[in-house]
Amino acid sequence: MPPATQVPGLPRRAKDLGFALGIAALFAGAAWLGISLKRELGPVAAIWPSNGLLAAILLLRSHSDWRWTLAACFVANVAVNSLAGNTADTAIGFAVSNAVEVLIVVLVLRRSLTSMSALGDPKVLLRFFFYAVVIAPAVA
Repeated sequence: MPPATQVPGLPRRAKDLGFALGIAALFAGAAWLGISLKRELGPVAAIWPSNGLLAAILLLRSHSDWRWTLAACFVANVAVNSLAGNTADTAIGFAVSNAVEVLIVVLVLRRSLTSMSALGDPKVLLRFFFYAVVIAPAVA
């Protein structure tokens, strides 16, 4: 019997697409949560948990697995923003901005985080904070 992580007879591309769609659903739920919180707090979302979720997923996956996940989350981001009442150009702009923010964080931190225990190192944690909380949002 194959391990639970393997699906017999299913090509790798289909598994990657299924994983990406599952992550996109989680991303959409987190984005909707951020939009819901925005409605209570003002016009700008102060909390946007979906980018942190996507960054964590990408940091845990190999670089070759990112393509489907990024594409699915981009589409989910556009869809959620459109359903929230934003125009198409605004929804796409938010999705591009969020994708840039996540990519900056992941590409810069990928070299620092050789394992999840590396995040406990104060130097790595400060680097993570600097790029994830200061630089990436400012650039995006």
